[in-house]
Amino acid sequence: MKIHFDKETNTITINGDNKRNNIVAGLMLILYFLFSGWNRLSHHSEGVDYLFWIWIITCIFLLYRFIFVVFKTTGQKQIKVSEIEYIKFTKFFKWRSYYISLRNGKRREVSEKLEPNEYATMVERCHSFGIDIRPYHYL
Repeated sequence: MKIHFDKETNTITINGDNKRNNIVAGLMLILYFLFSGWNRLSHHSEGVDYLFWIWIITCIFLLYRFIFVVFKTTGQKQIKVSEIEYIKFTKFFKWRSYYISLRNGKRREVSEKLEPNEYATMVERCHSFGIDIRPYHYL
């Protein structure tokens, strides 16, 4: 598992480079927004057509996602148990992941495949630390 519980320091350590992933995702969203905007404005014809509305909807979604990535996620590798509000498990088809919701409103996403026995171990460890668990949310 990518997550390690330390009883002595009362912390959780996460192995992974989520911070780098957030930076790359943010840069890709900015570049997509700029290039698609430039393309749309340079080929804009008289009037508003359906491609303009598709572009507006896509840009609104990308702007929301960019704000979420920048302001609502964190790349912390070591988290104190007192900072954790809950751990939420999600499942999208075969891709299982979980995220740690922090008391400051941010969350730390962890993407890894959890086997059923690892899930049970994770729940047991979280309960021993007093961390609230939110079970699988199926999509």
